[in-house]
Amino acid sequence: MEQFLYYRSLSKSADIWRKGKKIKAFPPDVEKETYLSHMTMGKGFPSIWMSSNNEDLERIALGLMLCKGSLDRIEFVGLNLCCFEKTQVKIIQSSNPQFPLPSVGNLHHELHSYNDDNITESIEIFLHCNGKIEKFPKVSNSDTETSMLNIAKKYIDEISGEVYIKKARDWIEKYGKSQVTGN
Repeated sequence: MEQFLYYRSLSKSADIWRKGKKIKAFPPDVEKETYLSHMTMGKGFPSIWMSSNNEDLERIALGLMLCKGSLDRIEFVGLNLCCFEKTQVKIIQSSNPQFPLPSVGNLHHELHSYNDDNITESIEIFLHCNGKIEKFPKVSNSDTETSMLNIAKKYIDEISGEVYIKKARDWIEKYGKSQVTGN
């Protein structure tokens, strides 16, 4: 049985997360608040996405890039449910019917906690080998490597909303050509 993970997209590099996973703790040269800001930045309750398979995660990544309005790399931290079970952080489903890929809009959740220490504790549990980090590059020179360009091509027919469809087609045209020419 596949394990469901709760994915939080990172607007900054996941390097500090990799560093913490490697030593299974908060690195001494990185403040805990840096990790906390990655988990809580944004408006309202922090978004987190439940996914049990790679295809759903690819759709989520594409939808987030379409919402952002630009094709770029995206990285996620995928936290096991145990990261939240021992803390007082609640995960509440908050479906997003307006998400560019409606098939995964119901996978949207929010982290609810009124105490940052609880979220910090969840991060610490994650660093101690309870989850993983996923990276989707913008484009790649390899057909086997998952890239946002390949994901856009793969799920173009599932995108909802003319603005999002146009944006995805523009990306494919622009970046698909540059990938072929090596630029």
